[in-house]
Amino acid sequence: MLKDEILNFKPSYFEVIKIADDFIEVKSKCTKHCWIINRTVLYGDIPYWIYHKHSSKILYYHKHTYAFSITQAIEKIISHDSYVIKNKEIKYYNKRVISTQNKRR
Repeated sequence: MLKDEILNFKPSYFEVIKIADDFIEVKSKCTKHCWIINRTVLYGDIPYWIYHKHSSKILYYHKHTYAFSITQAIEKIISHDSYVIKNKEIKYYNKRVISTQNKRR
């Protein structure tokens, strides 16, 4: 059920790594970051916890945030990916500007 909900929302965005009854582990095709969306039963107010790691080479996930629906969980992951991509572009631009300024001296 969890897999169907995610893949129906963004089938081309994620690579599915692992599926269980209460969680799905996916990899963003955009940033290669790995995510676990965990359906919880212990926390009645927060039905989904979202865990994150920057690479599949890293052993452990850290708790990233929570969501009240699968749609919201996926939106948060996509928002995070957009932030990461934008930040990389800014760092690249700043690095080029600094490099160019140093060459002028």
